[in-house]
Amino acid sequence: MSTEEVWQAFTHKLLDCEKTFVPTKSNHKGRPKPIWMTHKALKSLRHKYKTFDKYKRADHPACVRAAKAAKRAAQNQA
Repeated sequence: MSTEEVWQAFTHKLLDCEKTFVPTKSNHKGRPKPIWMTHKALKSLRHKYKTFDKYKRADHPACVRAAKAAKRAAQNQA
């Protein structure tokens, strides 16, 4: 066997062993929140999304209030 063939056989075997024996971990929680975001800011952001889903208009007064509250909560991080 040439050097290339031996290298290909070695890498193939190594990848097979890695696939078989190395455990994988998946994130079941979805997208994690940014480190800088507090619980209050995250809660107000979720409320903003929920309000928009309810009214489907960004210019609705409830959506405007929720957007302002989320922006205020995000800016008060520092």
